[in-house]
Amino acid sequence: MVEECLKQTQAHGVAVEDIVGDYSSPTVLINGLDVVSGQSGPAEGEMSCRVDVPTKEMIAAALERSLADRV
Repeated sequence: MVEECLKQTQAHGVAVEDIVGDYSSPTVLINGLDVVSGQSGPAEGEMSCRVDVPTKEMIAAALERSLADRV
């Protein structure tokens, strides 16, 4: 889904990194921000499966915000 959103937003040259850690699953971070909560990084001690999974729309919107911040 992330790859599809990268193509959709034309985010060329963006590095994608898979990180294993104490994140609620699944978590997608863009520039360190969770695309669902908008919070920075994982919540301490809250590793779990999440009900509020990232959607394609959330990922695309976060990518667009990130790209806009670069300009």
